[in-house]
Amino acid sequence: IPYSSLVNDLLEKIAKAETESLTDFKEDSQELKRQILIESVVLLLMIILLGIALGILVAVVVTKSLRRLVRSMHRLRALDFRKKDYRKYHSRIKEINTLQESFSSLRASIRAFSKFVPTTVVKNIVGNKAKARQLHVEKKVVTVLFSDIQGFTSISEALNKEDLLRLLTTYLTYMSRTVESYHGVIGEILGDGILAFWNTPDDVENHAARACASALAQQQVLVSINEQFKDMLRVNNLQPLKIRIGLHTGEVLTGIFGSKNKFKFGCMGDAVNLASRLEGICKLYGVGIICSSDTYDALPQGHFEFRELDLVQVKGKIQDTKLFEILGMTSKITDLSVQDMSLSGSSASYLSFPKKSISKFSRPKTIWENGKGNSGESCSKLIKTETTWGPVGELNSKVICFRDIYEDALHMFQLGDVEAAKVLLLKLKDKFGLDKASELLLERVGEALAKGQKYYKNPEWKGVLRLTEKDF
Repeated sequence: IPYSSLVNDLLEKIAKAETESLTDFKEDSQELKRQILIESVVLLLMIILLGIALGILVAVVVTKSLRRLVRSMHRLRALDFRKKDYRKYHSRIKEINTLQESFSSLRASIRAFSKFVPTTVVKNIVGNKAKARQLHVEKKVVTVLFSDIQGFTSISEALNKEDLLRLLTTYLTYMSRTVESYHGVIGEILGDGILAFWNTPDDVENHAARACASALAQQQVLVSINEQFKDMLRVNNLQPLKIRIGLHTGEVLTGIFGSKNKFKFGCMGDAVNLASRLEGICKLYGVGIICSSDTYDALPQGHFEFRELDLVQVKGKIQDTKLFEILGMTSKITDLSVQDMSLSGSSASYLSFPKKSISKFSRPKTIWENGKGNSGESCSKLIKTETTWGPVGELNSKVICFRDIYEDALHMFQLGDVEAAKVLLLKLKDKFGLDKASELLLERVGEALAKGQKYYKNPEWKGVLRLTEKDF
């Protein structure tokens, strides 16, 4: 084979091999590019999915914390402090954790603030009600309650500071809860005394009846307090605690009083002063609860038992005031109202006394329990709530008989038949003995008879007792 032909043939084979190699290389390169592109797309998709998953995870964590804070803010707006502090929910997100801690501090501050100011007033302030944040007053018919401990000066002198503080704190705690459980507002704590209002700042249905029921409940709760401190009282030669309560219903100026820099919620007017006077008059008649005829007239019929005590003219007033002693509550009162349960929850927080402290105490109960009605259906945000309330108790027949004879004697005296009043009072003395109120009436009858007045023919005679002192 000629050399030239061999070389040409070899070159052709080499060129052919190079062409085939180049073709294979291009094909492999394109395949590699496709594989790299596919892998890049898959990796990109994986990164995107991972990013979405991480975003969802972060969003869930953040949203969960924020939703918890939103729910807590709604509860705070309603002054619902039943849930525990949110500091225990530690977030991995620094900003969220800082926000939770700030809210916990705010919650604690508002909770403390609500102990210095009536809860309803704080709720209106937190609820962004404009009137609650500025000076304003309005005329309104309210029921006012004054109470204090009988002989507290002697008690404070007999007890050491620690025992006195423990006794007073327990007493005021129980009594404040009792007032609030009957929709009352604690206006002020005056040493051992309490000033409370009904029907302000918010409207309260049957406010006079709730105030009277609260007064009876306080007397019942006092039994438990005396039982709790009986050893301490006995060691210090002290008698069980007794309290005096005065109630009056009337028109007052109520709202936010004060200066541009200092505000105070309260009531102003003759009704407040008269309630205070009635509390002091309890000592004169030796009774625990006195209400005025205005409160008596505002009550629903058939639920309370009273004794008409007297007709008096308190110092500083021209108009006479008829006095009634509240003896007890014979049947509970039922209210039906629409309540917004979306913020405050389905069950209200009432009293939390020790078990033995509520053996005779009846608190309001709702037909809705734990978010469900009697038939088991779920509650809506706005539901009708039926509340039955009142410290009902049976009255001894002797109490009723004593009351009837006393009232007959009082009416005879007020009609001017002094001799008939004396006969009835002596009958009362023989049958039951006299209490302080009947002794006072018998003394007045004796004074009239000593003047030779067996029968007053003066048509202006009403048998009014004119009081020249504020305290007795």
